[in-house]
Amino acid sequence: MPVEVNFVDDGAGVEVICSGELRGEEIIKTNRKIYGLPGFLNLRYQFVNLSRVEKTSLTPDQVRAIAKQDIDASANNPRMAVIVAGDSDIVYAFSRMWLAYVEKSPWETKVFRSSEEARKWIDRHIMRRESAEWDENGVDL
Repeated sequence: MPVEVNFVDDGAGVEVICSGELRGEEIIKTNRKIYGLPGFLNLRYQFVNLSRVEKTSLTPDQVRAIAKQDIDASANNPRMAVIVAGDSDIVYAFSRMWLAYVEKSPWETKVFRSSEEARKWIDRHIMRRESAEWDENGVDL
């Protein structure tokens, strides 16, 4: 499975683009690299774009392992959001399974059926939050 990692939005986000066959080992390896970077502590979001995945050999045990890896990483950067997008039924199902497993992390997590929906959500909820001014009650000024 080819994996492309791009740091975006002036280092506020990282986009992980997977294509071909989705394999758990590759996701775990990619996460390990991202979570080990000094810049990980400053990330506001990770967007896992699975819209180019054609098939999967991912297993439920691997989904649990990825979720555990994410929960462990959230202790170092609890304010990050993780957004996953995948349009195939099986990818969406595994993404929803992951979502249930990471529920106990402090991360805001979302799963979408399309990368366009996910990007809109990031723009509205993450990047807008980054640029907005807030009063002491969290209200836009």
